Amino acid sequence: MQVVNAQVHIWSSGTPMAPHLQVSHYGADELLREMANAGVDAALIHSPSWDSRSHEIAVEAARAHPNRFAILGYLPPDLVQSRALIDSWKRQPGVLGLRYALVRPEQQSWHADGTMD
Repeated sequence: MQVVNAQVHIWSSGTPMAPHLQVSHYGADELLREMANAGVDAALIHSPSWDSRSHEIAVEAARAHPNRFAILGYLPPDLVQSRALIDSWKRQPGVLGLRYALVRPEQQSWHADGTMD
């Protein structure tokens, strides 16, 4: 049976929110080592909001390891420029779609106030 972790993060900078690892860098190599130790065959990467390059890093990981990684990315819905990216979003290596947790206090109203539209 193939084991897939459905929510992992990789990042190159920034300060992760607890309970994530409190390190400034956690990349594909570190993740692959932990996956091997845990017996995990593949993982679905969710780009964390604290690193502006996290989606780019996820695409690099999926390109390098297409049988190990896929991506549900994050486009900031409060930024106008995000709308232009939606049409071509899934053409990137490994990208399956988008994912929103909306855990920060300023995001709590986004479903009701039109931001997610």
